[in-house]
Amino acid sequence: MVQENTVKERIEKIIGACPNAENDYLEATDWLYELDPDKIDEIIADFEIKYENILK
Repeated sequence: MVQENTVKERIEKIIGACPNAENDYLEATDWLYELDPDKIDEIIADFEIKYENILK
């Protein structure tokens, strides 16, 4: 059985390949502060579905 990596695991692997890169996080920016946290979760879930479909 092949275990699929989550989006988070893939991102961590990519970031790990660039040890000197500076990380920027959406949580550290203020452009999402006005959105309801549930809406942000919906956006993330939608992105993950689209990302997984592209990988297929």
